Amino acid sequence: MGENILIYCGNCYKSKDNLFKDDEYEIINGKFVLLKNNAFKKSFTLGGGFISPESIFYGKYFKKPIIFDLIKKKSIKEDIKNLIKNNAKIIDAYHSIYFCPKCHDISNKYYFKMEFNGVYEPKYYCRYCKSKLENIDYELENEEKVIFKNIKEETIEISCKKCGSNNLLMEHLAFWD
Repeated sequence: MGENILIYCGNCYKSKDNLFKDDEYEIINGKFVLLKNNAFKKSFTLGGGFISPESIFYGKYFKKPIIFDLIKKKSIKEDIKNLIKNNAKIIDAYHSIYFCPKCHDISNKYYFKMEFNGVYEPKYYCRYCKSKLENIDYELENEEKVIFKNIKEETIEISCKKCGSNNLLMEHLAFWD
């Protein structure tokens, strides 16, 4: 099961009706970039869906493995090629949220864990400060307020860069399988 969610600042966007009204976007390099209103608002794809990790990595139902479409970094793609060549065992794989402990940015990355002569997990780095990112999870408080947690179940404070509030809320956009 997978989902698409939108996490946004509850102080800057007091009404869900305003989530898409006042923002101006431009498509730059195939991505929507927010031009006006730097309030916190990011969409994420989470989970794994119905496609098995084996199909994603070994192309069981596809002409080629689709993992190479999910990963951008060349060095990770090379590592994956070597792992596939050696028939590495897939332990886990899903879309996840990553957190920068230095600048507190969050981003969407594809997490996976494979085993071949040890355990391999991709290392992602912050696009702003180049610090190593941490794979994190979230909980909902009162069905809406987002509480981020690290692997040790410790709360991580992430705030809106516009107003400084940590009142981040979540809207489910779609569930997919």
